[in-house]
Amino acid sequence: YKSMCANEYLDIAFSACCQNGGLNSYATNLCKFDVERTTYTTAQSRCHSETAGASDTCDWFGIDTWSNACSSLWLEDGWHWTNQNCVVKMKVNADGMVALVHEPNLLANYIVDPRVSQGNPNFFRVSWDSHTFPNANDFCANNACQRVDDECFCNININENQVFSSFPTNADDVLSQLHLGAVNPEIMGSYSLVADNGEVEVWRKDGDDDYYTKDTIIAVHYRGKKTYLKNMVSTIEVDGAPEYSFRNPPHHLNIAV
Repeated sequence: YKSMCANEYLDIAFSACCQNGGLNSYATNLCKFDVERTTYTTAQSRCHSETAGASDTCDWFGIDTWSNACSSLWLEDGWHWTNQNCVVKMKVNADGMVALVHEPNLLANYIVDPRVSQGNPNFFRVSWDSHTFPNANDFCANNACQRVDDECFCNININENQVFSSFPTNADDVLSQLHLGAVNPEIMGSYSLVADNGEVEVWRKDGDDDYYTKDTIIAVHYRGKKTYLKNMVSTIEVDGAPEYSFRNPPHHLNIAV
């Protein structure tokens, strides 16, 4: 069996429920349709409400993939939620390139998925603020990170902050500061248009007290089409050495799916 971390707010794993949540338990998958993936909260809620006894997500040893509600196709080889903690770190090489490292709380006979294990070679470039990064010459951010050979293994913090607090000057101002795409708010049905000067639109999420929050969507006309952007910047910083940071790069393919 393999294990790794996953974003609990995304629909990316199958459910797994155990009676009494005991160690080395066999779990049961609860699904509504074939190959249904859920968030962690949905998986946990089903364990509580749709099984007899004190069923919950658990640190399971194996899983029963049979279900009378949906096919077991792909379930055995797919990812299932557990209730165990998992830490996401990064390692930085001598060129400032970064690789993700997952440290899940493992049962015996489990391994970390090789794509995110400590020895994985999957480095990618990031744009470091101030063009500096932890390296062996500065003792891996003055020992904020752990040195392993010529690489620095770092704990990280993810900071998500609002960008605009008033109407942007123009489309160029928006495009230079916002880098996270958003869904057309008209499709979602939970947003209202609050400002529009013909070049820039501001959409407020229904229920928000302020026009400008991290959930605000700003639309601009770019290269002949309307582009929707989230009013937020996401930054990765080294835990214990926040002077080492970079804008959280886009991630288009979730390895858990």
